[in-house]
Amino acid sequence: MAIPLINIDSIGNYVVLPHYSDTVQQGVLPGGFPRSNSVADSSNAVSSLLHHPVTGRFLQQGSAPMDILEKNSDFSGWLTVGILLIVFMLSLVWYFFPERVLRLLSREGSKHKAKYADNQFAKPGFVLYTLLGVTFIATTSLVLYLLAKNFLPQELSGYTFEQVILIITTLVVLYYALRFIVIYAIGFLFNRQELATKQVKASFRADIIQSFLIIPWLLILLNNPSSFFYYTALALLLLTVVYKWGISLYIGLKLSKISLYHNILYLCALEIVPVIALLKLLESYGLVIVN
Repeated sequence: MAIPLINIDSIGNYVVLPHYSDTVQQGVLPGGFPRSNSVADSSNAVSSLLHHPVTGRFLQQGSAPMDILEKNSDFSGWLTVGILLIVFMLSLVWYFFPERVLRLLSREGSKHKAKYADNQFAKPGFVLYTLLGVTFIATTSLVLYLLAKNFLPQELSGYTFEQVILIITTLVVLYYALRFIVIYAIGFLFNRQELATKQVKASFRADIIQSFLIIPWLLILLNNPSSFFYYTALALLLLTVVYKWGISLYIGLKLSKISLYHNILYLCALEIVPVIALLKLLESYGLVIVN
């Protein structure tokens, strides 16, 4: 008689299915069972010890359903810890330097921006810009990886986690670098450097707010993946893009004499140029094929 030995991995992402052993080591069993001379008698003795007192079933294995939940990746554990460390770090920044964060995230003309306008100690500084920028890149890259793995599993099947996250992070950095270069280049060509600077600051502020909003979704998707949260995370990213378009239109219409039609053309060029450049880069490495 074969005895099922159930082994459940509490750290990994998979439930190990029962393995079967054809032999049981002979010996004196607790409860007064004598030493058996046969494998069958020993198996019967062990089974009698482990029978359920009410149902009589062996470890309830006959009727207990087993739901196997596969998490996103083998890295979900330490990624969750990394996200929690980012939250802790941001909490410390907010606790010790709230005025710098408010000045950075406040829109032009708001009371917080005006309150700290002349305060030298309220300037965000290079360290805060770098910290929040890295937070935005990390959270955006991770949520894009989870969305791509959920919606494009076949395309990512041939790549490891490290390869995919490296490609996505590189694309995110290049996209925003190209986007800011295009903004400053157009501002220089049309002598609108001030407008370009305002647009970059507004876009960066929206990106930082997006990273704050994405963190709860990341924690949920890493530990309890659900279609609802995948779609809501995707909707959040799209809403952030639409919001940045609206801010760009607002700045262009209010602070310049450019018409709405030309502002829309500008936005199209602003989004299309980085995308085309990245597609050509991916095509050169054979990752995509552009006809």
